[in-house]
Amino acid sequence: MIQQDGKQKILGIDGKIIKELQGKYERTIGSQYLVYSGDYWDINENQISNQNINYEKEKYIIYDWKKYEEGEDCYRLLDKDGNVIYEIHNNVNGKTPIENLEGIKVYNDYYMIQSILNDRYIVLADGVFGVNAPYRDGKYYLYDIIENKKIDTEYNQKIAKLNENEVIAERDGGLDVYDLKGKLVRTLDISGYDSIDIRNDILVAKYGESYRVYDKQGKEITGERYLEYDQVGQYLMVKNLEGKWGIINKNGDIVCDFGVMSDNYNYFGDIISKDEIDGKLYLLVESEDNTLVLWTLS
Repeated sequence: MIQQDGKQKILGIDGKIIKELQGKYERTIGSQYLVYSGDYWDINENQISNQNINYEKEKYIIYDWKKYEEGEDCYRLLDKDGNVIYEIHNNVNGKTPIENLEGIKVYNDYYMIQSILNDRYIVLADGVFGVNAPYRDGKYYLYDIIENKKIDTEYNQKIAKLNENEVIAERDGGLDVYDLKGKLVRTLDISGYDSIDIRNDILVAKYGESYRVYDKQGKEITGERYLEYDQVGQYLMVKNLEGKWGIINKNGDIVCDFGVMSDNYNYFGDIISKDEIDGKLYLLVESEDNTLVLWTLS
């Protein structure tokens, strides 16, 4: 959205103006919705009431709660052009409420769209319908939007992309990996951890005050424990039990020896920025004499 000749205008991906707006708005959500002061409009500037809209991975998650006080609401998943891919209608009318630990009367069997993982999978949260607002009760499910089916296994909140071709879901006692064909391809026997971080084929599990590192097959890649870590793409900056920093890749190979980086997590100076591009780690460092040096590691 741009401002031109006193008017707000929407540009297409080719940079050409596709619509001139009559009203004034703060921002767009994707290419289908407009926002001003917490209210929503469609692209034709029709105001939409009682809806929340999120835009992820070129899709919209729309929560329509205009009948919430009457015991109804709806979650919709739309593609970037506004076509409905999937929707959930929750209706608690005629059901018997139960009283939760806070003394609030709620209704079970309530589902909401939690997040979008890719073009095949979304995450559903199993919650309860309460007096003031819905909230989650800790059960999560994978939903295959191509096959239009919910995978029945109950998962914890940790459901994420493992890489571009796989998603991983944490359940009690292990982790399940699914491919983009909708198949469960393997189960990782990693358990007993306090928490786990999953990104770019690397799994970092915390046990007490230290961390262990696993690959996408669930194999521990270094056999070492670490006190701290920071991930950049397929690289991990890790602090060993001796308090020295080093850098390893997703295969466990050491690409920067321990002790080269200083104890306060600097690499011959202050790290200004860091990124991983085409399999290489780039560190922009400001040295003690205030000069900038670009380090490349692979």
